[in-house]
Amino acid sequence: MIQIRQIIPLTLIALFTQLHAGNFAIDGTHSELAVDVRASPPHSFTFTAKEFAVDLQINPQTLELQKATCTFGFDSLDSKKPKRDKKMRGWINTTHYPKATFELTKVRQGETDGTQIGVGQFTMHGVSREIEIPFTIRRDGKVIILDGQAELNTTEWDLKIIRMFFFSVKPVIKPHFHLEGTLTNDA
Repeated sequence: MIQIRQIIPLTLIALFTQLHAGNFAIDGTHSELAVDVRASPPHSFTFTAKEFAVDLQINPQTLELQKATCTFGFDSLDSKKPKRDKKMRGWINTTHYPKATFELTKVRQGETDGTQIGVGQFTMHGVSREIEIPFTIRRDGKVIILDGQAELNTTEWDLKIIRMFFFSVKPVIKPHFHLEGTLTNDA
């Protein structure tokens, strides 16, 4: 009986993902959404999203990214240090601003060969701003791989710089992603 209770929610999640994931079926075991943070005295750490949702539409012949939406909850971010995670949740005020969303509005060619720039609205902490995310998209057999990284200044989303005694967290963060999956209508 316990196994059936565990299987039913997983089946519903998988069905929901298939119905709302464009034509890109993500492989969660090989995909990651994370953000690198620097602090002083000099050290760095990474928050990794344990759960996130992507809705991508990719042209199977040209690999042109036609649609992209990504959403994650701040409560799913894990830095492997529960005290730090709790402070981050208080800083972002997850009670009022529980999630962040990126919605692609256009794609243009990047300056380097194979790099593209995804332009879209990123919303967090109740503020939406246009951002640019350099990314690559490639095919390895039937697997489609997207890699990208941006640089954001959290003060532009009305978030204060964290300072405690001689310690401070830099406001410039580097969100990045590695997504692997297959196209559901790949010919």
